[in-house]
Amino acid sequence: MPRTMLVTGATGVVGHDLVGTARRAGWEVVGCSARGEAGPGGAVAWRMGAEPPPAELRRPWDVVVHAAARPKWNLDDETARQANVLPLADLAEVVGPDTHLVHVSTAYAIGRRGDTASTDRADYRNSYEWSKAEAERIVAARWPDATIVRPPLVVGRRGDGAVARFSGLYTIVRSAVAGMLPVFVAETGALSEVVSCCDVTACLLAAAERGPVPGGRVDVLGRGTASATTK
Repeated sequence: MPRTMLVTGATGVVGHDLVGTARRAGWEVVGCSARGEAGPGGAVAWRMGAEPPPAELRRPWDVVVHAAARPKWNLDDETARQANVLPLADLAEVVGPDTHLVHVSTAYAIGRRGDTASTDRADYRNSYEWSKAEAERIVAARWPDATIVRPPLVVGRRGDGAVARFSGLYTIVRSAVAGMLPVFVAETGALSEVVSCCDVTACLLAAAERGPVPGGRVDVLGRGTASATTK
């Protein structure tokens, strides 16, 4: 029998690429997202954090990849928590005792201190970093053998540039090309790195194939704290 995988955030940049790649690799994959997606192989509608999982998702899973998130830096704190932290409570409904949880975080969750341990909002540059750090702490406490994957900024596939949606970094690029961004302001010394969604998918699939590691594991894509910095 093929191994089973549930992917949350299946219509996002990472989730969409993962669903297709995992299916081609022989996994039985079901995707879900807040709005869902009609058609063969589409995503089941599930508004995590606001409603319980649909009946078709309440089944044993070999792997659950939690990729659902709102990767925006300008959300107010409460909205960021609702989007990136509260949905974790619903994972208990689909992550069984034999399920390997792979949680997609961000390389920026380490904030100003270089780790995710702090609960002090001042240790993070924005609500996204702060909320993703809290999410990591919850995952480590509830699912100690989970794998956490930290990608930096994510763009389209290497081969053809295809991407599920033009969000995140693409918003900045589109504004610059349209002449709407005459200057880009950044904090001196801020880390800056970009990876392809297919690189993230490869990392997630490797984690799924490897299985849980006692005590958990954190995979960082790119160069981490050795990344290029703004001047």
